[in-house]
Amino acid sequence: DGGRDWETTDLVDVCDKFCGAEAVPLVVGSTQFGFNRSAIDEVCIDSDIVRTDTVQLNVCKSKIRALNYVSVKMAAFIAAVNELEYRKLVLQAAVANMIPQIRALLLKPEMMEDRLRRARDRHRIIEFEDILRETLQAVSGAETYPSLQLQKGLEKVEKTSKELQTAVNTAVADFDYFLANCSDFYTGTGSLSEYMLDICAQRSDVCLDDGVGPEDARHVGCCCAYTPHMAIGQYPMPVNTIPGKQAFSNSTRRLNGQDYSICGTAHNMGLPTIMEAEQDLSKYNQEQVLDLLLKELSTKYPNQKWCKATRVPSKSPSSSPSPERSTEPEGPADSTKMLTCPGFAILLAIVFVLKLNSYGNN
Repeated sequence: DGGRDWETTDLVDVCDKFCGAEAVPLVVGSTQFGFNRSAIDEVCIDSDIVRTDTVQLNVCKSKIRALNYVSVKMAAFIAAVNELEYRKLVLQAAVANMIPQIRALLLKPEMMEDRLRRARDRHRIIEFEDILRETLQAVSGAETYPSLQLQKGLEKVEKTSKELQTAVNTAVADFDYFLANCSDFYTGTGSLSEYMLDICAQRSDVCLDDGVGPEDARHVGCCCAYTPHMAIGQYPMPVNTIPGKQAFSNSTRRLNGQDYSICGTAHNMGLPTIMEAEQDLSKYNQEQVLDLLLKELSTKYPNQKWCKATRVPSKSPSSSPSPERSTEPEGPADSTKMLTCPGFAILLAIVFVLKLNSYGNN
């Protein structure tokens, strides 16, 4: 390499760059000795260290997709629960807003005297009950806007919970296979199917791939040990297992998937409904209901930042590719949480673990 004097740390750094953050760099050689290609391949191809089996690796990836799909459906369920909480607040606010009107009606009976006057004596109490019932029905009746929205929210929670259960049932079997068959390290490959990097020659002028005197070639090589476990929770599913030669180009394109944020996605999915609910609370002059909720959440989850959605700049969901078999929008984790996403995520994770244990016992 132009007469460069290599240090051990230099070799490791170059190999680490070639392998990326999701594979283990294997430096074959040192500043004191090197190997020819066949010797390097003994380490990098179907060795005691790594397994070279593209078919099995792809099978493992397919099992991860089912597991990752649980995260997608979990985010949708959490978003639905968060939305339901706000729809419930709106209904409560509508009822609270009507209480002063009912009081005014009772304090000023002349407002209903006309109807009572027309009723017969023995029917006046019935007429009075009808007036109160109609007043209350205007707020909490099944056909009112807040009630319809709450019913819509309940139906969405039911729908997303069933979808989550279906995803869990599928993932249990796939994850069982994954745990039993996908724990090996595999030979990492880049976009050009490259698996090995010739870092430098070690006391040899013979090229690693030169047909002249291959036994005299002495080079320091690099290959990568990749485990499918690194693909869990990534979207989109990485096609290549290492950056490879692209790591040394000027390309800034992301090579692998992005970690999927359940709470961040749920936040983005529920944000339009939450903002609409906050506007309804303002319309009913019941902003203090939301302030009280945020105060309670701040006490319960002191490490999270809680605020009104209308105080957060409007932001569209991420435009990055959506997860396999999913049409839900996704987005990065947001420092501003709207509801008890951390609590629900932990709860659902526990439920999922219990399901796995139950499956294993059977």
